[in-house]
Amino acid sequence: MSRDEEQTGPLYAVPAAMVAAVAARRAVGDWRGACAAAGMDVAVDLPAIARRHGIEVAAAVQADVRHLLPDLVRWHLPRRGSGGWAPLEPRLAVPLAVYRGEGSTVALRVRTPEWTDRPQRLLLDVAPVTYDHRLEISLRERWDHTRFRWDARETSGLLRHLGGDRTPFFHRDGRPLSPDEVPREPPEKADPVALAEWVTVAQDRGDDLDAWLVAGVDADFTVPERLRTVAGHPVLTLQRAAALATLLPLLRAELDRQGEPYRALLCPTEPGWGRDVLELSVGVGPVRARFYEPAPGSCFLVPLGWWRRSADVELLRFGHTRPAALHPSVRAALFPDEPAEERGAAYAPLPGPDAGAPVAVRCTGEWHQVRWEPGGLATPSHGAEDLRRHRALEALGGAVAGCFAVARAWRAYNGQLPEAMVRLKAHLAAAAEHGDVDEVERLLDAGVDPVGVRGQDLRTLLHHVGRLGRATLVPRLVGAGIDVDSEDSLDRTPLLTALSDGAPAAVVHALLDAGADATSVDGRGVAALHLVRTRDAADFVPRLVAAGAGVEIVDDEGLTPLLSVLDVDTPVEAIRALLDAGADPTELTRWSRKSIEEIVAGYRRGDLGFLIEAYRARR
Repeated sequence: MSRDEEQTGPLYAVPAAMVAAVAARRAVGDWRGACAAAGMDVAVDLPAIARRHGIEVAAAVQADVRHLLPDLVRWHLPRRGSGGWAPLEPRLAVPLAVYRGEGSTVALRVRTPEWTDRPQRLLLDVAPVTYDHRLEISLRERWDHTRFRWDARETSGLLRHLGGDRTPFFHRDGRPLSPDEVPREPPEKADPVALAEWVTVAQDRGDDLDAWLVAGVDADFTVPERLRTVAGHPVLTLQRAAALATLLPLLRAELDRQGEPYRALLCPTEPGWGRDVLELSVGVGPVRARFYEPAPGSCFLVPLGWWRRSADVELLRFGHTRPAALHPSVRAALFPDEPAEERGAAYAPLPGPDAGAPVAVRCTGEWHQVRWEPGGLATPSHGAEDLRRHRALEALGGAVAGCFAVARAWRAYNGQLPEAMVRLKAHLAAAAEHGDVDEVERLLDAGVDPVGVRGQDLRTLLHHVGRLGRATLVPRLVGAGIDVDSEDSLDRTPLLTALSDGAPAAVVHALLDAGADATSVDGRGVAALHLVRTRDAADFVPRLVAAGAGVEIVDDEGLTPLLSVLDVDTPVEAIRALLDAGADPTELTRWSRKSIEEIVAGYRRGDLGFLIEAYRARR
């Protein structure tokens, strides 16, 4: 991922409305409400923590969650891919703080979704620390040493993390350094920010080994013979190893803080034997960097936050973003002396396209303009007679061109459109995918046609009503012309996607009111009741069953709805709703060939005891 693509996700994922809502809830001491506003579910039971781990641990957790900035957590979390979608890296459990209790060590964690196509909701919980310091992938993201990423009391620590008392390549007030102010030679005096600037520039111009050496790392990138290929693929080359986008001075300083000799692994990609892995030997004398070779003893996997460049600083440095587009806490930390009049500018991560801005279109040999207005696409260069002639020609199947072709191209998935309208369509799809309902409604109110807007997996805006969470959008989108049973690339209808996304009951009812087919199945035979995920499932499951949704229908893997929902982190209320609707719990043992007690124990949840009771009652 390039430096100008890495941080595009937060532009959609942390909208201004979310930041404002989080701030409002925190101002009145409602930390749970702040988490809800940031799309973060909470599974933190303070009384239970006190009973299991002691009052001191519970008090420390309580203090930390009260100062949690959930929108800032979302801003800093790593993302996969680039562009407008850029979903969260899945299946991460990021420790925010670690506590040593009565005979146990636990962590306050943030967990990301299991899959990239799931709603981008987070989960905050407290769980035992189970680090494997040899090659535990979750340690690639460890924030208990970088509290500025989430703790309102520590946000100013970002500046110290980057090297010192100012942001590299910038003055404290936010003004970029002039070319003459950037060091051209290694700084002679102990100036960590100047050192960071020189090393960064050296890497950028290709003086890679010098950069490592000046930063205090004795680097030798000779590839051992037996590591030159792994499964037929070349391992990390000298150039790739040396040019890692690293904050080398930061890496060296963090390693020195460990205080005892050890081996560390630097993994720019997935860890593995001899693939994109460097071993850092830390002890008396210089830090030594070598290609990783299997060695006895444990290794410490260096967290990414200790060595990866700041995407925010890189975007600012190369002019790909502006201070107003940074999260307010990040902006305040990076530029502590920014003038008050500039600091007062509203947080605007993504200036949404002006749907009413005129767009030039080549028509009848001339340049005309079209624009969206409340009510639809306006073609001011054409009068009522032109419009009637166009509609008649289109009804007869004739070809249309120019201004009138734009509306047809907009509704086609791959229609040829002016670049401004291509960007507008992509923007609307990305806003919907990230659940930014305010931006979606802003564009719809401006007259933008929702038909033809498709994002990941060819999903329409109606497929995203579950994550948008606003039932009033359903009749509006259906009325605009989106088929309530349209299918995406997985053959899922909006109803199936909404259920999978954990849509609130009001959205499910709205889809059924609009005529959604409750009996539809996707390309893998998955039906509506296989996808029940919400705590208010009892409110709509009976209606789905009455509309024909099968309680015992099996998908292509032979799973019934009850078996399917147990295979994911489904709320207990949804499981109870299926049992109340007539799901047969004895199918659990027939399918898995284990006892009901073994099945329940295998899920390692303390809230499934009622399944054993239901099973025995049915037997």
